[in-house]
Amino acid sequence: MRVSDLEYTDVVNYLHIDAEDVTTAEQAMIEGYLEAAKTYVAGYTGLTESELDEHPDIAIAALCVAGDMFTNRDLMTGGTKSTINVNRTVETILNMHSVNLLPEGGEEG
Repeated sequence: MRVSDLEYTDVVNYLHIDAEDVTTAEQAMIEGYLEAAKTYVAGYTGLTESELDEHPDIAIAALCVAGDMFTNRDLMTGGTKSTINVNRTVETILNMHSVNLLPEGGEEG
């Protein structure tokens, strides 16, 4: 299995969901999660699309990420008001693209 070959039906099968029970809106959402998962594994590993395909186990990781995105659709997960946990997948995706946390180059003071 290769990351580039993953499709909506692979995610549905991975999640043990009956495809006939999935609404059009849910299908679009799952397709979006799969694309986001592919982008996530590429960004996390730093590998190109063709390099990702050289490692079949990365396809399993992408399915896991897509499944996690579907299962844990909330930004905040678990805990009580005083111990709210940020969804780790969301946090990692945003951290990979955060530019406001980096010091600005060349300017001091």
